[in-house]
Amino acid sequence: MARHFTQSPKFRDFNINAIETEEEAFLVLTEFSFGSRDNFACPRCGFVGKHYLRAARKQWRCRDCHSCFSPTSGTPFHNRKITCKQLIQAIFIFATAATGKGANEASVMLGLDHRTVWLLQRKIDETFVRTWNTAPLEGVVQADGGHFCGKPRRANRRKPHESMAINTKLRGRKAAIDPTIRRAKMESWNAEKLKNRRVALVVRQLSDDPKQGAVRTIVSILKRETAAEVVPLMRRIVAPTGRLMTDSGNAFTSLAAYFEIDTVNHSKEYCRYDGVNNNQAESYISRLRRSEFGVYRGMRKRYLLDYCIEMAWREDNRKLTAKEKLQDIFSRLRRCGPSPSFARYYQGNRREGEWLECPPPGSMTPRVSR
Repeated sequence: MARHFTQSPKFRDFNINAIETEEEAFLVLTEFSFGSRDNFACPRCGFVGKHYLRAARKQWRCRDCHSCFSPTSGTPFHNRKITCKQLIQAIFIFATAATGKGANEASVMLGLDHRTVWLLQRKIDETFVRTWNTAPLEGVVQADGGHFCGKPRRANRRKPHESMAINTKLRGRKAAIDPTIRRAKMESWNAEKLKNRRVALVVRQLSDDPKQGAVRTIVSILKRETAAEVVPLMRRIVAPTGRLMTDSGNAFTSLAAYFEIDTVNHSKEYCRYDGVNNNQAESYISRLRRSEFGVYRGMRKRYLLDYCIEMAWREDNRKLTAKEKLQDIFSRLRRCGPSPSFARYYQGNRREGEWLECPPPGSMTPRVSR
C-alpha cells in the first residue's frame, strides 16, 4: 500500500531530537535564518563574511560595522524571551502539522505558557500574509467560497417541523443558515451573529501535471458572496487568459464576460462528464474547515485571513520536506520586520479592522476593512 508523503523517509530529513544543547540550537537557528553557520551577510550593513561569535549572549558581531545581532534580529521574533531550542521546536511543531497545531497542545509539549505559543503561531501566520505571492494566477484556475465565522445556533426548544424547515434542511447547510430564507423565523440574537459571517474565497492554480493537483493558492475575505464583490476581485488575481472552473453560483457565472469559464452544478454532480470540477478549491476549504473545528475550535473575522493563508501555505507546500518547510518559514521571517499586529499584543496593541486581502507584490500592508 502506497504511503502518504509525510510518512516517507524523505519527509523526515530534519530531526528535532538531534538538537541537544542551546549552543547547537543557536547554530541551527543561524543556518535557517542566514543560510550558513559561519559565512553570511550582516543584516545591518550587508557585509558578507565570517563574523565574531558572542557565544555567551547567543549573538554575532559584524566584522565590518561591529553591530551585534542574533538570528531573530529585525524579524517578528525580535526581542524574544524563549530560548533558541524552544523557538526551533515550536516552529517545527507548527510546520509539520497537517491542519495546524493548537496552542493548548503545543504549550504542553514545549513547557511554555499558552499565551507565548499562541502569539508565536499568530506571528508566523501574519508573516505568511505579508509575504504571500499575489501575482495573477494563470492557466486552469479553480475557485470556490466557504462560509466561516458568525454561525447561528439552533434554538433551545425544538419546534414542530413545517414544510419550510424540511425544505431548507433538504437544500443543505448553506440554505439552513441563509438569512434570506429563515429571516422571519430567526431569533434577533441569531440574526446579529450572522453579521459576523465572512466568505473565504479561495482561488487555486492547477499544475500542468494532473497528478500534482494545485500549485498556487490565493485567498481573500468577502462579506458577501455576490457578483459585485467576486467579479472585481477575480479580475485582479486571475490573468485574463486564465480558464476558470467553478460551481454554478450566480457570483461565479457572472465572470463569463471576462474569462473562459466552465461550471459544474453540484446539485446534480461533483464532476462533469468532461472532467470539469472545482475539487482542488474544495480540498482547501475542507482542510480549513477541519482546522476550524478540530484544532482552533473557532475563528474570528479580525484574524480570519491569517488562518486562511496558513492553510493555503500548508496546501501549496504539502510536498516539501520538514527541513524545507522550516527554511521557507525562516526565509519569510527575515523579509519582515517586527510584527505590526502582535508586537506588544498583551500590552494592549491590537489590530484595527479586518485584513481582507494579502498585500500586492512589493508591499507589506494588506487591504483593511474597518
